[in-house]
Amino acid sequence: MDADLQDPPEVVFELVNEWKKGYDLVHAVRMKREGESCFKLWTAAIFYRLIRFLGATNVRADAGDFRLISRRSLNALNQMREQHRFIRGMVGWGGFRTSEVYYHRKPRKAGKTKYPFRKMLHFATDAIVSFSTLPLKVSFAAAVLLSVLILGYLCVATVDHFVRGTVLVPGWPSLILATVALGCMNLICIGILGEYVGRIYEQVKQRPLYLVQETTQEPDHADECTEDKTCPKK
Repeated sequence: MDADLQDPPEVVFELVNEWKKGYDLVHAVRMKREGESCFKLWTAAIFYRLIRFLGATNVRADAGDFRLISRRSLNALNQMREQHRFIRGMVGWGGFRTSEVYYHRKPRKAGKTKYPFRKMLHFATDAIVSFSTLPLKVSFAAAVLLSVLILGYLCVATVDHFVRGTVLVPGWPSLILATVALGCMNLICIGILGEYVGRIYEQVKQRPLYLVQETTQEPDHADECTEDKTCPKK
């Protein structure tokens, strides 16, 4: 929680009450954010909707870092050793039981924000890159689409030259054909390379393949003996 009292301490009791019900992750969701500019509210709303659209569906919209994390959820978070850490998405990645508490966020009592637009932009970039490879897929799709459009235009220009006899600059068709062909090949190859880079990126983060929520100890056979002193075979 923030130290400037924007996150009211009394909400902690509500978070603990939800935790006692068996929830491992309790978000404090901001219903109202006083003292913040329209630009900040507008960009925050767009960011949360965008990051969820890109695949980070475990990120709760309108919830910041103010939350309660159980020991099991914290242990799962500590297993993720990646360098660029988007905590708001990482805490929900484990899939533990989640609840929400709603509150009104008040203006800060003192000081100024330490998050200017530059840091906000850096934060949003880390979040998107950490939880989605969709930008790589979009660049690959854009490369293929652009290649199709350019090749289509080249075909039309070539037919117009050889069939209709349109006068063009000598050597223009062959020069454009070579340039466009190499350009399209480069775009598609870069897109394919981006797909492999995305898979490498997911691998080097080394997130655990699964998380153990609970373990039970096998009962001791000596304790299972009946009253007539007969015990099960081991």
